[in-house]
Amino acid sequence: MALKDPDSVEVSQHVLLDALQHHLRKTRPDQPHAFAHFILCLMELRTLVYTHAKAEEKMTLEWSDIKYPPLLLEMWSTNTDTQQE
Repeated sequence: MALKDPDSVEVSQHVLLDALQHHLRKTRPDQPHAFAHFILCLMELRTLVYTHAKAEEKMTLEWSDIKYPPLLLEMWSTNTDTQQE
C-alpha cells in the first residue's frame, strides 16, 4: 500500500524532528548528543518491534495447536481481541 502524499508526510516528519531537536536543546543543554541518542533508541526500538513481530508470526504458524494461557495471549496481543479460538 503506497502513501497518497509522501511529500506531505516527509514535511510533517521534518517538522516533528525539528521540534524534538529544539525541545531537547532547551531541556538538556548540557547533553549536546541527546538528539542523536534519542534517534538511536528509536531505531533500536523499531528493530525490537520487528523482531518480536517475526517471532510471534513464526510461533503462531508453527505452534498453532498449543493453547496459551490468557495472560500470555494478552501480553502478545496487538489488538483488543485476546481470546484464542
